[in-house]
Amino acid sequence: MSRKTSWSVWTGILVVAIFLDWLGNHFGAWYITGIVGVLIGLLYERNRPLLLSGLAAILAWGGALAVQAAMHTPILGAANVVGDVIGIGSDKGSYILFVTLLTALLLGIVGAWLGEAVRKI
Repeated sequence: MSRKTSWSVWTGILVVAIFLDWLGNHFGAWYITGIVGVLIGLLYERNRPLLLSGLAAILAWGGALAVQAAMHTPILGAANVVGDVIGIGSDKGSYILFVTLLTALLLGIVGAWLGEAVRKI
């Protein structure tokens, strides 16, 4: 497989994974990110499926948050309320957003790791 083909396949898988992650989140199925990660780990044998799945998860979840923020949805305000409810303070919304993106990253990476491990059995 040539380098150009490899990058085009990588980019295609990334776009599909981002779409599937976004679609799952849109309908409240946040766990789809892990399932997409498992599929990437199972099916994509070349060039770091962990990186691919983690990047897709961050871009899908972060992109959805960015689009909502661009539409003037009070994302940080909602995160501040969550921070207040869990007891870390009403001004710690950025921590909540960080943990949200960290959750996406971990779901993607652990899913791909599991898929890669199963593929190697």
